[in-house]
Amino acid sequence: MGNAQQRPILITGGGRRIGLALAHHFLNLRHPVIISYRSEYPSIEGLRKAGAICILADFSTDDAFLAIADKVKSTTPGLRAIIHFTDYVVERGSDKHIAYAASKAALDNMTRSFARKLAPEVKVNAIAPAMILFNEDDDAEYRQQALNKSLMKIAPGEKEVIDLIDYLLTSCYVTGRTFAVDGGRPLR
Repeated sequence: MGNAQQRPILITGGGRRIGLALAHHFLNLRHPVIISYRSEYPSIEGLRKAGAICILADFSTDDAFLAIADKVKSTTPGLRAIIHFTDYVVERGSDKHIAYAASKAALDNMTRSFARKLAPEVKVNAIAPAMILFNEDDDAEYRQQALNKSLMKIAPGEKEVIDLIDYLLTSCYVTGRTFAVDGGRPLR
């Protein structure tokens, strides 16, 4: 990945799990990184020390959303890419988590809307994961049930998402897309 345009990478939800791994990945590659986070985790201070701009953000209101947009605009001359996460339930819905699925579907639509608005200067893409990694406290029974829901029957870890995002950033042509990283789960 070339560093000719040292515009930052904005990662929403960069304080834990996959977002945190992505932030560290790009910081290690010496890319400027801006992350948003909803709650203060010990990892946030580590990201700050590594050089990331960390912005506390609650996207539950329009005013909060506009506030983070203003903060991002005031800290950088321009973004290189916006990468955010939806969920595999966007395509299939959820009878147990209707509001969650609807909010992720809205985010999926925002990917396309912002891609149209910000192109060609900024690429906007999303990742729709399912079962990338387990929580530490997930028991063996839960883990097996979760693995059985996909065709691949593995929890691949953060590297699967990092590799996809590396591709998205090196591509000069891909924007406005949501990429499923779900091990074939919707096909079961």
